[in-house]
Amino acid sequence: MIKFKKIAMIATAIFLCISSAAAYATESATQSVQQKQVQTEEWSNAYPAPTVAESIHIPINTNFYNKETNKIDKDKLKQGIEELVAKNPKYAKLLDNLELKVDRFNANSENRLQSTSSISPQSVVIWYNDWAPGKEPRVTYDGNWYTYTISWLGEDNYRSSVPIKVSETKSITTRESIGFTGDADIKAKFGFSAAREVTQTATKTVGADIPAWTYWATRPYIYWNKKIYTGTWALEYIDEAGYHYIEEQKEGINSTQISKTNDYWTRTNSAKNPNANSPQPPDRMPY
Repeated sequence: MIKFKKIAMIATAIFLCISSAAAYATESATQSVQQKQVQTEEWSNAYPAPTVAESIHIPINTNFYNKETNKIDKDKLKQGIEELVAKNPKYAKLLDNLELKVDRFNANSENRLQSTSSISPQSVVIWYNDWAPGKEPRVTYDGNWYTYTISWLGEDNYRSSVPIKVSETKSITTRESIGFTGDADIKAKFGFSAAREVTQTATKTVGADIPAWTYWATRPYIYWNKKIYTGTWALEYIDEAGYHYIEEQKEGINSTQISKTNDYWTRTNSAKNPNANSPQPPDRMPY
């Protein structure tokens, strides 16, 4: 296990909610304080991604495809490939299962595509359009993260011998995107759910008791797991320009919530020193 920490500071837009002077004065009013939140990696493991093969583009000099009938002339295609193999034997694999591929294509006109993101608009014969064998999506990153606010909601009674009550209600909220973002084929393969916003709010409430000689603080955090999935997609096809084999790397991120709760931090002025400096809550990640 590789343990290391990365801190990505994310400035979060915060809305100061003060409805009116009258409402603000009531005990039921809640004020959200300005805040920044961070994402901190607790630990992670990285794994090799599937490889991506070099693209292959081979011209085939034969008129093998009938646009009107949407059929392949098996003999003409075979002739064109055999002529190619005679010049360069490394292309002999193109003859593997050739008759079966042609028969399947001719029996199913839906295999004809006009265009894709990788193919120019022309008549196309698709041999293969799926995950490359042995290169299906797999986890290439796995790590646990904390998302939390740097700001704390605090009550400073550290230098007072008299207990106090919280005088106003305030809250802070942290947010994280949980779910899947990325390639649609990876999402479909694993059945992941689309990303959604998850929130956690910490609140200090009017009337709560704070003991003498005490500093008390709270903040929210979300603990979550992040996995990156990487796979290689293969597209094999023949068009009017010849034979083509293209591999493309696809990636997606799936985040799952482990927990969300509030962090609490207190310190007591054991010396009961009225001139002591008030302690400051840490800005590191929760533990």
